[in-house]
Amino acid sequence: QQQTFVTLNIPDAKKNGVPFSQVVEVPPAGSTNITRSVNFNLADYKIKLNQNGVPNKIKMVFGFKFIKTNTTILPTHNSMAIVMSLSDIAFKNLFGSIGQKWLAPDTDTIPITLFNNSLAGGGISVLNASLGINISNAFGIPIRATFQKLQGYNPLSITPIVNVVSPLFNNPLPISTPTQVGQSATSSLLLNASNSNIDNVLTNLPRYLIYKIDALSNPPPPAVQMQNFIEDSSRFKVDVDINIPLEGTLKNLIFQDTIMFKFQEVEELQSLTMKVFFKNGFPIETKVQVYFADTMGYVLDSLLQDDVILASALVGNNGRVTTATEKNTEIYYPEDKILRLKKVRKIYVKASTNTVDGGTKNVKIYSDYRLDLKISGRAKLKFKI
Repeated sequence: QQQTFVTLNIPDAKKNGVPFSQVVEVPPAGSTNITRSVNFNLADYKIKLNQNGVPNKIKMVFGFKFIKTNTTILPTHNSMAIVMSLSDIAFKNLFGSIGQKWLAPDTDTIPITLFNNSLAGGGISVLNASLGINISNAFGIPIRATFQKLQGYNPLSITPIVNVVSPLFNNPLPISTPTQVGQSATSSLLLNASNSNIDNVLTNLPRYLIYKIDALSNPPPPAVQMQNFIEDSSRFKVDVDINIPLEGTLKNLIFQDTIMFKFQEVEELQSLTMKVFFKNGFPIETKVQVYFADTMGYVLDSLLQDDVILASALVGNNGRVTTATEKNTEIYYPEDKILRLKKVRKIYVKASTNTVDGGTKNVKIYSDYRLDLKISGRAKLKFKI
């Protein structure tokens, strides 16, 4: 039943060197208890969470001042309770011993689009492929990390998963630790044919590279507690880059591409002659066939009676193509066969490839190489007059 002032001091919470201190006025209680709720903002305060060697503690000092307003104090009005809580805790920086924590990033996936149009079967041998593992650590914490999973995945293969294996994985990944706030320490690891089975992984034509890393902070040793630091912007990041130079051999490797297509007004066609022009700008022997398919992907007919075989483009002394090879062919469609084309919604272009000399000669592929296919038609129409 007395007017009360409560002073809250937090000696180890300082802003611009000044300790936190606030006064709360609690009015006298009447016939019922008085409840007063107050929120304090601790933004930009530096707080020491260590009291006499006991970690994760914060010292709070309360002072009380009572101003007598009533000489009569009821037996039930002679107590005061204070409840404290911290909410929406966010730190800009933390300094101290973080301890041992498992840092387990989610599984990550890298698409390998190079093989997207290849079909099961056949073989590829790539020279000088490599896998770069780049690690960036902005935590002031020693970290020990190992690959829990690193594999190539091809859902179309008889063996869909091929694990990347290297003796370098017998030891933890080389992770550097920054020594000052605001720094980011980097380290890297390079896998190639001399220290891994990366060539064998690529032979399986993977569509994805899948990896997952397990990491432990402050791994033993040392036995003494390490002084760590963390910023709100600190990140531990692992990037895996695969480098596949297009140099090597192909043997019976099949690629297929899809073109959306629809024939118009086939009822008026009495006959149709299609002329197909092929141009092979790759230093690879290629066997090509074209198929017509309906909206569900079922093949209705083939454009060519026999596969067209295209010789390898000519290559100069520097390993680059100098002259593409070309071939033309004509296909005649009578009226009864034309009616099948009414349901065509897709065209599949299928190419079976081999490097020369039975798929044993290494070649180089450059981004400006093309395999061109052009189709033109000469139609005989029927009209009612």
